Amino acid sequence: MKDGVNDYTTNTHKKSAAQSSLIDRDIAGNADTKCTLPLFLTKIFKSTNPIIGIISERFRSLTTHFEFWTSAHKTIMKLLIFVSSLLLGLASSFQAAPAHLSLPKTHLTPLFQSANDNAETAQRISIEYCTGCRWMLRAFWNAQELLTTFEKDLDSITVVPSSSKGIFVVRLNGESLLWDRKENDGFPSPKELKQVVRDLVKPDKFLGHSDTEERQSSQTEDDDSVAEASTAVESTPVYVADESSPSVTITYCTGCKWLMRAAYYGQEILTTFDTEIKSVTLVPSKAVKGGEFSVHLDGNLLFDRKTEGRFPETKELKQLIRDVVDPSKNLGHSDIQEAQETIEEEVSDEEAEEQRRFFGVD
Repeated sequence: MKDGVNDYTTNTHKKSAAQSSLIDRDIAGNADTKCTLPLFLTKIFKSTNPIIGIISERFRSLTTHFEFWTSAHKTIMKLLIFVSSLLLGLASSFQAAPAHLSLPKTHLTPLFQSANDNAETAQRISIEYCTGCRWMLRAFWNAQELLTTFEKDLDSITVVPSSSKGIFVVRLNGESLLWDRKENDGFPSPKELKQVVRDLVKPDKFLGHSDTEERQSSQTEDDDSVAEASTAVESTPVYVADESSPSVTITYCTGCKWLMRAAYYGQEILTTFDTEIKSVTLVPSKAVKGGEFSVHLDGNLLFDRKTEGRFPETKELKQLIRDVVDPSKNLGHSDIQEAQETIEEEVSDEEAEEQRRFFGVD
């Protein structure tokens, strides 16, 4: 590597010396140096570097208005030629750098590389259920069971309502089929589903009484503690955008044990907006500070517990979603107070008096 750098430096100095000698010969062979030198230097710059050539062209147009061209100007132009040649040499060496001189990939754009690595290693599960069969509670129940066991291993679980008759499908990262009610002749038990997820997401994880009898008999308490300690890596998940829209994302703090609250809000949302909302995603937050509980609609923040200082009411959350998804939708008793105010404003005093006489009310 040292020899390659020395060769490159030697070649750069030779190139600059050759260009300087050309300038000297041109000066010696011309009687009117004041006129020919700027023009000659401009040609040299244009052939060496277009950007430097443009700058020298502007400089030459200014110097032609003056009656002097001293050795200082000549020295400056030589210096510009040397810098231009050096930059060109460095650019060409990086474009075709030898393998032993190239930097390792770990030193290049670490932020983007880490983001891509996180995207590739993310573990996301989706549970699609039939809305006509009323299997929403079963889907959220399975989601809570998985997030309780794999809260440090799963990035999110998305519950997807479907109009397909009799469907109940569990997938990993949208591709790997974990369970299909029709193919497996029934619903998965929490124990079966956890074992399937464990085998793909974290094969060395011990599931306790939910694990197979063989692994239970071979697992010791020491191995269990080591396996649990290896998962104690905290990270803050990023908002997970679902392909379907509109979609709701609920991020909750795992340390605060707010999984059941998040699942409750998700069930309320899908019960009211069973045809409008395409999915609800539960995202466990492992932030060091904790206390996170936020609701997003298609990436837009609807409610943040830290900002508001409280949890949202179910009625309040439904109104926020309704105003974006379908402003004309009637929320029933969640809108009853506004509906009463609207009726009172529309009924005049004469109409109210007539109605009281009709119903016999004094």
